[in-house]
Amino acid sequence: MTPIPSSSQAKVLIYFIALIPPAILLVGLIPMIFFIFGVAMAQRSRDFGHIETAARNIAIYVMLILIVCLGFLAYFLVVHIDYGYYESREMDDIIPFAIMSGIAFAYLLATRFFLVVPLAPYRDWIEAQGIFSSKKAASRPGTADMEIIRSEKFRQYSVADELIKWSRLYEDGHIGRDEFDQIKGRLLGKAV
Repeated sequence: MTPIPSSSQAKVLIYFIALIPPAILLVGLIPMIFFIFGVAMAQRSRDFGHIETAARNIAIYVMLILIVCLGFLAYFLVVHIDYGYYESREMDDIIPFAIMSGIAFAYLLATRFFLVVPLAPYRDWIEAQGIFSSKKAASRPGTADMEIIRSEKFRQYSVADELIKWSRLYEDGHIGRDEFDQIKGRLLGKAV
């Protein structure tokens, strides 16, 4: 499991920054919400699928905008061609839809190449550490490499104290039943 390189992190940051101007205009508010929600849920649940779903939802939303813009563009082109309007002042209503279509297409590409492609190879890292983490997180309690388990110098009262600590971790839901039973067995096995 390799960390995400800073170049991939920078691409995601650039993508986020590129979402800000349309969000101010309210057109990009929905993709911004999808992006933030996807990253937050991926961080919370340790599941890369949330980022993929956010990217897919952003792409669908942007495609709908692109289809609407292209529809209006096609309508105005047909109207202008049918009625013979070829002068620049009469073609002014086409330009905004052409620009919006280009921007929507650029966002489709950006979603793919600045969000999905840079993060996909690091799926395992993101699930374990998060997107903007560059160092491996410390082991969580309950793993076999904890110093308390490796120590050979247990005293009777420290075993009882450790059992109380581990039972609290289990009751609070920080460790599973299997981990608790394994640690309890090791602690009680050392105490005998």
